[in-house]
Amino acid sequence: MTVDGNSVLSCYGGATYGPCTDYASSATNAEGDTFTQCAGHGSPYHYHTAPTCLLQQMGPRSDGASPQVGWAADGFPIYGNRGPGGVLIKACGETGADATYCADSCGGYYGTDYADDFKYRYFLMGAENDFTTSPLSNLPGPEYFPFSPLCLLGCGATSIASTSGDRNPRIGDLLPACTGASIASAA
Repeated sequence: MTVDGNSVLSCYGGATYGPCTDYASSATNAEGDTFTQCAGHGSPYHYHTAPTCLLQQMGPRSDGASPQVGWAADGFPIYGNRGPGGVLIKACGETGADATYCADSCGGYYGTDYADDFKYRYFLMGAENDFTTSPLSNLPGPEYFPFSPLCLLGCGATSIASTSGDRNPRIGDLLPACTGASIASAA
């Protein structure tokens, strides 16, 4: 959930498109032509990528990084599309991805060097929109996949893939009870 009250959905676009396993099967690729200039869509309105209007309204942190824009269901923070120093977060290993600040396969970053109190955080990825066209004039490409959290790493080494047929799983049914296990074991 973002601070503006909108949901953050995974890359899964629904049964029509099948499980989200890569850019080609993502909601961003399949439904991008319905994203508004603020990068959301639907009813209820939700995000799959960086919420450009929200990021514009909140402004960057003093180091150029995006602010925290919300919370994932597993309790970790969700940040916008830029890491420390204003680095545009891309998937690790992709062309142009920063070697230090890049997103893992779940759409997050593990580390204690991010100037927050967390060891893990998720990102909503994609370049900023130009705010002049709707739908988005520049949809994020494969280098930003999975765009939003693809799995939840909340407690211990259990990951929750968001490729199931349920767009809105009941989180209590999926996440293990927290027992103090460290996220480090899942990174």
